Amino acid sequence: MPTHEVKADPPAIAPLTWPAVSTLTTSPFGPRLKVSDADRFDWHQGIDIGGTNGENIYSIADGTVDGVYTEGSPQYPDGGNVIRVRHYDDNADRYYSVYMHLKTMAVAKDDPVNAGDVIGTMGQSGDTTFDHLHFELRELTSCSLESQNGGGCPTSATGEDPHMNPIEHLFASDVIAPTVSVESF
Repeated sequence: MPTHEVKADPPAIAPLTWPAVSTLTTSPFGPRLKVSDADRFDWHQGIDIGGTNGENIYSIADGTVDGVYTEGSPQYPDGGNVIRVRHYDDNADRYYSVYMHLKTMAVAKDDPVNAGDVIGTMGQSGDTTFDHLHFELRELTSCSLESQNGGGCPTSATGEDPHMNPIEHLFASDVIAPTVSVESF
């Protein structure tokens, strides 16, 4: 069984754009209780952003579309319609943004994208019960640790869990993101 650990010193990546119109985060990165799955704990490899069916989804940074997958593809069997974008940080290290459960996809493999470009729309494709974007960031490889261990990604395997907490990067940079206010009572 793969182990997951939160990286103590995440890599510095370029300023990022918030990936959706909505700013409602409905499920965090890391350990969570899945009420919809018999109250089972799992390791959530991204964040879920709830919103309205059909609202725009944006590329978080400049890059190239690395993969476009339709519902039921073996690469993302539960992800529905999925777009994966390859980016490079200031040190020329690659990282990937992954957008799942899309209603529509507005890009094709190898398309260049800029930060803020519309790449698709929010939906409810794949294994989900509500309209949302499941959003992941992966460092150095496009393959999850589970795929690497299963032999599904021999060309880009690192032997480590590539998932990064998106919130650490979306809010730690110059982003187009929600404003949070706290009121005292």
